[in-house]
Amino acid sequence: MSGPLPRPRVPRPLLAVATVVLVATVALAVHGAWTTGVSWDEAYHVGRMRSFLAHGWYLLEGDLDGDRPGAWEDQAYVYAPVTAILLHAAVVAAGLEGRGRSSRRGTRTPSATSSW
Repeated sequence: MSGPLPRPRVPRPLLAVATVVLVATVALAVHGAWTTGVSWDEAYHVGRMRSFLAHGWYLLEGDLDGDRPGAWEDQAYVYAPVTAILLHAAVVAAGLEGRGRSSRRGTRTPSATSSW
């Protein structure tokens, strides 16, 4: 019986290219989130999260007919409530928002101490 096989070494040029690709990918992801998701789409998700906390529907207020989705609304069942709830829970745990509030600001305010 022989001992364990030696581990193959990753060639340095391949490691360098992989590092550059990883850094570029992270930079692009952050830039993309900042220029599209965080600055543009965020207001819609905050509005939908506020509606979800108030009515239980992840829709904008104008998409509701009373406390139900309007007959014209075809996006009443979407994936985003799960993501928004998880992110909201993380923000509440960090003390930046109250449990029944959703804000576009990343700072704690006196009104952020309300409960569900």
